[in-house]
Amino acid sequence: MMAEGMKTISGERNNQSINRTGTPEDVAKAALWLACEDSGFVNGHALIVDGGLVGGSKYSKSIENWETIAKTLNVGNVEQIFLKINEEIAKQK
Repeated sequence: MMAEGMKTISGERNNQSINRTGTPEDVAKAALWLACEDSGFVNGHALIVDGGLVGGSKYSKSIENWETIAKTLNVGNVEQIFLKINEEIAKQK
C-alpha cells in the first residue's frame, strides 16, 4: 500500500506547470529573493515554490491525485500523508 502511494506522489510532477522536480536550490533562491532589497515591498504573502502545482493549470488533477493518495494510505488530509510517509521511512531505518 505504501509503495502505491509513493508511486502516485512521484507522478504528481506531471501535474505541475513546470514539469520537473523542484530542488533545494529552487527554494533557496526564493528565500534569497525574500531576504534581498528587491522584495522590500513584499508583505503578508505566502510565497509558494512548487513549480505551479498548486496554482497551475493542472491543479484539479493534482487534487484528485492527493485525494487518491490519502485514500490509499487511509488518512484524511495532505499533512497526514506526509506523517504517514515519515513513519514508513522511520520503520525502514
